[in-house]
Amino acid sequence: MIEGVDLHARIRGTPTRRAVLTTALLLGTPRCVFAATDPGFHATADFVPPAERAPVPFEIVGGALLFRALVAGRETWALLDNGAPSAVDKSFAQTAQLRPISEQPPLRTPSGWIKRKRIESVAVVIPGQVNLVGPLNVVDLGPISLNLERKIEFVLGRDYLTHLALVVGWLRNSLEFLRGGTLAIPAPALAVPILGDDYLVAARIGGRELRLAIDLGSNVPVTLTPSAWAKVNVPSHMVVDTTNLHADGLNVRTKSSVIDSMMLGSKEFGPTAVTIEPQTANSADGTIGLALLTKCDFGLDADAAKLWIAPRGALNLL
Repeated sequence: MIEGVDLHARIRGTPTRRAVLTTALLLGTPRCVFAATDPGFHATADFVPPAERAPVPFEIVGGALLFRALVAGRETWALLDNGAPSAVDKSFAQTAQLRPISEQPPLRTPSGWIKRKRIESVAVVIPGQVNLVGPLNVVDLGPISLNLERKIEFVLGRDYLTHLALVVGWLRNSLEFLRGGTLAIPAPALAVPILGDDYLVAARIGGRELRLAIDLGSNVPVTLTPSAWAKVNVPSHMVVDTTNLHADGLNVRTKSSVIDSMMLGSKEFGPTAVTIEPQTANSADGTIGLALLTKCDFGLDADAAKLWIAPRGALNLL
């Protein structure tokens, strides 16, 4: 017997699209079916039964969170990035004989555009956690691999992560995936509301409230747009010219500085590096990168519209 309930959730960054998340219990294994009005996205997620679950170990390399996954039956390094669509490297796709079926609009970055194609259905296994089947973009991940000095062949991105909750703990450098909308972490974790479809959270810098987008693929603690930087009331810190490497392998000229502190909910972060550059994806005042969230354990559940932050090492996974 299958027992299910229909819920509704938005796909990140596309407020005119609606997704239906159907949760069912099939032979004791929860299944999620993601179906969008956009015919390009339909996927399933089968979660490992509780008795068989095991945390996923990860590494931080060059500021990126990397873990092992099986893509089309082949083990590879995966990158966690809720700010980008899920993708497989084009060389990996060729080797695995995954044939793209359609061209897709290019992805915009601050330094240009990334060409992409799409494969309709690919099996992705995150051992001990969840089995995913759905479409993947095909892009050149070579520049990312070169930058990280680690061959990256898969990105678990926002299309899946919008409907998956995740918990990251630093005590054992491990993470856990759960059904979206089900995550609730008790004290001492602090719940910070997610505002809208772009992982926006309210932060306070220099006495001004800003809306910053959580970007787990960014190795910069905080990025602010030039206009946001101009309006925050911070002491006169030195601003220096620097460069920021983007996913297409190009360096973009930016500026950087350091702020004395910032507030995320009632959590205060001390001196924090800030990069100042325009944003391309949404109307946020900037981003919060993984580099800031390494200072605490955290949980992220877009369907529940919550970011949980806890003292580092407080979340004991499984």
